[in-house]
Amino acid sequence: MALVGAAGAWVSYRNALNEANAFFDEHLRATALLLRDQAYGYSNTPGLPQEIPDYDFVVQVWTLDGVRVYLSRPTRCCRA
Repeated sequence: MALVGAAGAWVSYRNALNEANAFFDEHLRATALLLRDQAYGYSNTPGLPQEIPDYDFVVQVWTLDGVRVYLSRPTRCCRA
């Protein structure tokens, strides 16, 4: 009985983990599309309004080794 319960708990955990990963991946993709850099040929797509200061973002991409490989606005940078 305990073995069946443990197996059921493991299956439930794995399903919940996979659903959470899919959910957060989708939101990360949506955020990346919203904050994409306009310098790569997307000049005719609507972006964020510049007159709203709440939308002042700097996007940084880091490798697993801790090396920054992308910075959307080098002049508005945070810490390296």
